[in-house]
Amino acid sequence: MEISRQSPKPLVHTPRSAQVCCASLRQTPQKTALITGGTRGIGYAIAKSLARDGYKGLVLGYNSDAKAAEHAQQQLQDQYGATVFCVKGDVAQREVLQEMFGLLREHFENQCTAFVHNAGLLAGFSSMSEFEGAPTLERTDTEKLLNPLDAELDSVEKNFEYYWRVYTLCFQLGLKQAMECEGLRHVIGISAPGCNLSQSPRLWFDDRGQGKAGMEFLVRVAAKAYTKRGINFNAIIPGNVLAGGTILAYESGEEMKSYYDKRLETTTGRWVDAEEIGDVVSFLCSQQGSAINGLSIPVDNGLHLFGG
Repeated sequence: MEISRQSPKPLVHTPRSAQVCCASLRQTPQKTALITGGTRGIGYAIAKSLARDGYKGLVLGYNSDAKAAEHAQQQLQDQYGATVFCVKGDVAQREVLQEMFGLLREHFENQCTAFVHNAGLLAGFSSMSEFEGAPTLERTDTEKLLNPLDAELDSVEKNFEYYWRVYTLCFQLGLKQAMECEGLRHVIGISAPGCNLSQSPRLWFDDRGQGKAGMEFLVRVAAKAYTKRGINFNAIIPGNVLAGGTILAYESGEEMKSYYDKRLETTTGRWVDAEEIGDVVSFLCSQQGSAINGLSIPVDNGLHLFGG
């Protein structure tokens, strides 16, 4: 069943089995999680790992791929017995997060054990956004990806504002709402290589990198500010993960393919599985990982040792 609303209201996918939904709502799941960008790639892998490890109430966000969202929802329900809601919309719009947290209040007694901000895209390349402020980079425009400082200043300003909304602002707004929920214990931000001083910056990641760098900083600020509340805050820096926008970038032309191939050669020669990212996140969102706090953790086969 889908509840459709006019833009900018998000689209909500309710649990497809009424029996599953009603049975689980009679008793709030012990652990619940809200995951932005949680229906494909790294986000879906995170959702699977959390569901496997006892998170039976999930609210997942996605930008545009309704088919992937429906598949993720059904698989998580069938394989792990989780109650899953999916919300469509660009997290640059505040209404999307509000809708997601509203589902926690309505269906899970305002319980939120873990907040994971994974959503990310290269607008106009890995996904199209309905947000009117989103950039419109063409998928084939590889030269613009590799020469960011050649961009016109008006586009730089537009891109910076958009990705600041998607990463930094969304994390801060999500954290504020998560802390108004009951039982918050774990907060994760999914970053990218080159967004802090420990790794070499990626030339074609300038606009998104600024937003993710801001998010990483907020992770450390929150870890210090709320250290006595029993919440751990961490950022994950995935390495070469063949999922989502990386697949499109890898297949977009010889320059990008060569770029990724050289990165693979510097480490173990293999891609990191999205499930490996999910397993690390699930560990950090458990009692066993709760002492790990305020870190940006590379999960990358050692890529960070070679400049990222």
